[in-house]
Amino acid sequence: TGTATMDGLGIGTTSPAELLHVHQASTNAARMRLSNTEGYLEIGTNNQVMNLDSQTHTFRNEAGSSEYMRIDASGNVGIGTSSPSEKLHVNGGSVQVESTGNTAIRLKGGVGTLSRIITSDGSDAGYIDYDHSADSWIHRTAGTERMRIDSSGNVGIGTSPSTKLHVQDS
Repeated sequence: TGTATMDGLGIGTTSPAELLHVHQASTNAARMRLSNTEGYLEIGTNNQVMNLDSQTHTFRNEAGSSEYMRIDASGNVGIGTSSPSEKLHVNGGSVQVESTGNTAIRLKGGVGTLSRIITSDGSDAGYIDYDHSADSWIHRTAGTERMRIDSSGNVGIGTSPSTKLHVQDS
């Protein structure tokens, strides 16, 4: 059933609180769908609220008081942050990849570039780099190279290796 008033259109309610008010008279989620031949947008209740505009897409709790995820105008995705600074920015938790089979996190860089894992507390950082131009792994602490594994499998601690294990005492 629907009710139209001067204040709005109510579907499932006789007293709409907004211009369009859809009410499900049970604990099931109420959903609204906008669609065309190219796709659809569905908005629903039970922690399934999504706000879209021309610049950002935000996903919030039912009350609208907590933002779960945001896609900003440049395509960056933020989980736990309203201002993502990277293509995927997760704040306030861990990222888990789980499978009953093999799993992977792939860092794919171009020829002559570095693929990097960074750990940081805001100041000194630890890095694990893969140098694609030299085909070598480089481990850094406090921004300084500490260990390298070259393309021949030689390991250097404190130096670039020239033998299977090359240790340089600083």
